[in-house]
Amino acid sequence: MSESAELGPAVVEDFYLDGFLRAQYRPAKTFALARQAFAGEYGEHELPGWMKAFYERFFGSQFLRHSLPDGPRIGSAGLDLRDGFMMPTYAQSTLWMNEVDALLNAATK
Repeated sequence: MSESAELGPAVVEDFYLDGFLRAQYRPAKTFALARQAFAGEYGEHELPGWMKAFYERFFGSQFLRHSLPDGPRIGSAGLDLRDGFMMPTYAQSTLWMNEVDALLNAATK
């Protein structure tokens, strides 16, 4: 299986990113909205798998942000540290991944 198939379409990833960062929704709410937004386009069994891949990659890449040197803040648009996005150093994915796993289990029943 190709990497893009595991991650899902870019529009779905953008939907999850917006729900997580801008709206600060929990995975269950984001999934409920994604089911409505992508009804008929993607199956309910695909969406939770793509959500799990999204959160794993997002939280997994955060350690890179803490190894960068401090620098000037240039703007406020983007996910770069210098653009103002600050993920707490103590952030853990456990709560989010447990909720996504529950969604995956419910989707496979």
